[in-house]
Amino acid sequence: MEGVETVAGDISGRNLLVGRDRERRLIDGLLAAVTQRCGALVLRGEPGVGKSALLRYAERTSSARVLWLRGVESESVLPFATLADLVLPLREYLRELPDAQRAALEISVALSEGSLASPYATCAGALSLLAAAGEDRPLVLLVDDLQWVDPPSRQALLFVARRLAAERVAMLLAVRSQAASVWEGAGLPGVEVTGLSSPDCADLLAARGVRAAPHVLADLVRRVGGNPSALLEAVASLREAQLGGHEPVGELPLPGRSWERAWSERLDDLPEATRAALVVLAAGNTVPVATLGRALTAVSGSLADLDAAHDAGLVRALDIAAGDATCRFPQAAADVPSAGAGQGLAFAHPLLRAVVLRRAAPSARLRAYQALAEVCDGDAAVWYAAAGAGGPDDRVATALADVAVRTRRRAGYGASARAWHRAAELTHPREVRVDRLLHAAADAHLGGLAREAGSWADEAARLAGDSVLRADVELLRGRVLTWSGHPTRAHEQLVQAAESVVGVDPDRAGALLAEAVLPALMDGRITVALRAAQRSRLLGTGRSGHALPRSVHRGRALALAGLIGEANACLEAAAGQLVAADDVTDQQALTLAGQTLLDVEEDRSAVRLLSTVVDAARRAEAPAMLPYALAVRCELEGWRGLWAAGYADGVEAVRWAEESGQVGALGFSLVMLARIDAARGDRALCEQRIDRLRAEIGPYGIGMLDLHADGALGLAAVGHGEYDVAALTLAEAWDRARERGLGNPNAIPIAGDLAEAHIRAGEHERAAAVVAWLAERARTTGLAWPAAVAARCQGLMAEELPAAETAFAAAEQAHRRRRMPFEQARTRLCRGEVLRRLRRPAAARLPLREARVAFESLGARPWARRATAELIATGDRASRADRAVPAPARLEGLTPAELQVARAIGAGMNNVEAAAALFVSRKTVETHLTRVYRKLGIRSRSELARALVAAGIDDGLPGA
Repeated sequence: MEGVETVAGDISGRNLLVGRDRERRLIDGLLAAVTQRCGALVLRGEPGVGKSALLRYAERTSSARVLWLRGVESESVLPFATLADLVLPLREYLRELPDAQRAALEISVALSEGSLASPYATCAGALSLLAAAGEDRPLVLLVDDLQWVDPPSRQALLFVARRLAAERVAMLLAVRSQAASVWEGAGLPGVEVTGLSSPDCADLLAARGVRAAPHVLADLVRRVGGNPSALLEAVASLREAQLGGHEPVGELPLPGRSWERAWSERLDDLPEATRAALVVLAAGNTVPVATLGRALTAVSGSLADLDAAHDAGLVRALDIAAGDATCRFPQAAADVPSAGAGQGLAFAHPLLRAVVLRRAAPSARLRAYQALAEVCDGDAAVWYAAAGAGGPDDRVATALADVAVRTRRRAGYGASARAWHRAAELTHPREVRVDRLLHAAADAHLGGLAREAGSWADEAARLAGDSVLRADVELLRGRVLTWSGHPTRAHEQLVQAAESVVGVDPDRAGALLAEAVLPALMDGRITVALRAAQRSRLLGTGRSGHALPRSVHRGRALALAGLIGEANACLEAAAGQLVAADDVTDQQALTLAGQTLLDVEEDRSAVRLLSTVVDAARRAEAPAMLPYALAVRCELEGWRGLWAAGYADGVEAVRWAEESGQVGALGFSLVMLARIDAARGDRALCEQRIDRLRAEIGPYGIGMLDLHADGALGLAAVGHGEYDVAALTLAEAWDRARERGLGNPNAIPIAGDLAEAHIRAGEHERAAAVVAWLAERARTTGLAWPAAVAARCQGLMAEELPAAETAFAAAEQAHRRRRMPFEQARTRLCRGEVLRRLRRPAAARLPLREARVAFESLGARPWARRATAELIATGDRASRADRAVPAPARLEGLTPAELQVARAIGAGMNNVEAAAALFVSRKTVETHLTRVYRKLGIRSRSELARALVAAGIDDGLPGA
C-alpha cells in the first residue's frame, strides 16, 4: 500500500530525499541486519517533517519484501482495520499458526465468524504470522501514521515490535510527536525527525526548480523550523520578487497555520460543488470509488465534481489494496476483494483532509456522514450514522449498543468500550445512558484502558440519580482506582457508597465493603481492611454475585492480621467456590486465594492455584491478573528456594504490569525481584529496583509496597554485614507494620532479619523484644517460619552450649514443617558460628558445609562466602572443586526468558504451543530452547523435564 505523505511534501510523487544522514544510517543498519536479526525503530516528528519520505527510502533501498500499513483517522474507531492490511497479504502463512492464534486473526479481520476471547490472541497471532513470513523471506514492515491506527491494531503492532527477537523481520513506525502517548512506554528505540538544515532546504528547493535569495531562504527556514512541507507551502505562496529578495516577505504564520492557509487558498479556487464533494471524501477517506460515488449522489453530487481537485493536485487516484476496498468493518471474507481489486481516491497530503473537515460547516460534515451511512452497510453504517448524529439519537444509540456487544466478541473489550461510550453519548433517557456508560467503563477497565474507564465511570456517577444504581457505579470506580494505584481513595469511596445503600440494599452494601477490603490491604491498613471484611460478612448473603470475592477478601484480611485459624476456616468454607470458579473470569479471586494460601504456609496448594491462574491466562490469552499472579508465584518460589524460576516469573510480571498499566502489580513485582537480588548479594540491582519503585510507584502512596521495599534493603544490608544500617531500616518498617495491624510475620518477612541485625550489632535487648514477638506469633499462628527464626535467634544469642543446641534443634524441627532452603541454610550457618564460638570446631563443620552447599546452589554469594570463612576458621580446608554442583545451580545460568521456555517445554508443550502460551514467536522458542539444551548439557525434552523436577520446579510437569 502506498503511504499518504509524499517525499518532503512533494505532491507530484517524485522520489526526493535530501539530508537525513543520521536517519538513513539508522535505517540502513536496521535493513542490513534483517537477515540475521530483527528490530524496530520509531520515527517521530511533526506533520510534514519527512517521516513518510524516510519510510519510502527504506522501501527503495531494502532487498527484503516490504509491506506498508497506514493509519487512517476515520478508521481509528473500526477495530483491526489496519491489521487487515497486514494479515490479508500474508494469509498463506496462517496455516502455520497455532489454532487459537489463527482463529483469532481470522475472526479479527473477518476471514471467519466467531467470538474473539481476548485481543492478546490476535497480538500473539500477528507475531507468529510475521515470524512465519520472515522465515520464508526477510520482511520489512513500514507503518505510517501510527497515531491514526485503530487501537486494537496499534496494540498488536506494538506487541509485535516489543517482542521481535529471532525473527527475520524489521519494523519502521512513523508517528507524530504530538501523539507520543500512543507509543511511549513501549520500550522501542526511536529517533526524532527534526527540521532540515538551511543547506538541505536549499537542496530541496533546487530539486523543485525554486531559487530563493540566501537571506530569504534563511529567514523562511527559521520561521518554519526547517519543516520541508511547511517550507514548500510557504514558498508556493510567495511571488518571484519576494523569493528574490526584491519585495518584503510578510509575516508568515506558524507552520501549522501556514499549511492550512496554503491549502485553503487552493481550496478556495475550486468550484463550490468540488469543495462539497471533498467534504464527503474527507469524511469517508479512501472508500472505494463506487461507494464514494453513491455517497456523492446522496448529497446531489457526483464523482465528476472531484475532477477539478484532481487536476489541481489535491486529490490522487490509488489502487485499493485488500482491506481498503470495503465500506469499512467487513463482516465476512467475501466482503474483502483481493489487492488491487478496485480504485479509490485520496488526498495528496494527510493534512489536507484535516483542513477540509475543519473548514466545512457542521451541517456539511453531518450530511457527509449521513450519506455514507446510507450507502454502507453493517457496523460501518452504524458508525457513520453515529458520526452524523447532531445530538441524542436513541435509534442510532441502540444500534451502536448492539455493535458494542458484537465488537466485544470480535475485537475485545477496548473496542467495545468505545462503542458503548459513543452509544451513551447518543442516548437520551438518563437511566439508559448511565447503564451504557457503566458498560463502557467496565469494558474499558477489562480492556486495560484505565484512564477511559475512570473518566466514563465518573461521568456515570454524575448522572446516576438512583442510589442503588450509583452504588453499582461506585463499585466499578473503586475497582478502577484500586488497580490504577489509588487504594486510599478507592477504599474511601467504596465505604461511602456502601453506607449510602446499606438501608435499602444490604447485599449490595456488603459487596461494596468486600471490594473495599482489597485497596485497604494494598495500602497496608490491615486493621481497616479487617473491619470492612467483618462488616461485609454481616450484610446480605452474597446474592449479588460477589460470594467468592467476599470469602477470599475476608480470608486474606484475616491471614495478614495473623488470625490464621480463622483464615484457614474461611478458605475451607470457600473451597467449593474455588473449585467451581472460572479460571479466567474469576482469576482475581483465585490469585488472591493463592496468595493467602502462601501466607498461611499452604505452599503446595498455593502453587497449584497460582499455576492454574497463570496457565489459564496464557491458554485463554486473557492476562488481566497475569502480572500479579506471576509476581505472587515469584514470591512463593523465593520461599521454596527456586530463585531462577522465581526470577523468571518476576521479570515476566514486570513486563506484563508495564504493558497493562497495573501500578500495584508493577510495584509488587519489583520488590519481589529486589528481595531475590538482595539474597543473591546483588545489592546494586536491588537498590536500583527499589529506586525505581519509589520514583514511579512511590507517589501513589501504596503503603504495603514501602514495607516490602524496606525489607529487601534490610536483607541486602544483613547479607553484606552492615548490621547497623539494616537495624535502622528494618526497625522503622517493623514498627509501621505492627501499627497497621500486620500480625502475620510471613507476609512481610522483616522481623527475622531485624532480630539478627540487632544480635550481630550487639543490641541483644532490642533483639530479645523482636524474638519474643516472633515466638508469640509462632505459638498463636502455628506458622513454621516465625518458629524457626525465633529459635535460630535464640540459639545465636545463647551463651551456653546446651541452650544453643536446644534452640537450634527447635529451629530444625520447624524447618521440617516447611520447605525453606535459604532460611534453613541461614539457621545452619548460625549454628556453625555458635558452635565455633563455643569452641566446638569439629561439630561446627557439618552444619557449615551444609549451609555453604545450600547457599552456593541458590546463588546466595555473600552468604556462601560467610559460610566458607567460618569453615576456614574451624580448620576445614576442603576444596570447593571436589563438590558437584547441584541441579538448581545449573538453572541459575538460564536467563528468565530461557527458563520460562524450559518450563513450558518441560510441561509437555510443543514449540508452537509454547510460543502461543508465552506470547512469543515459534522462532524465539526454538532459539531459547537451543540455548537451554546447551547450557544444561541435555539433548531431549524428557531430560529437560527430569532436570526441572530435580531442581524442584514441579508445577504442571508430567509425573511431578
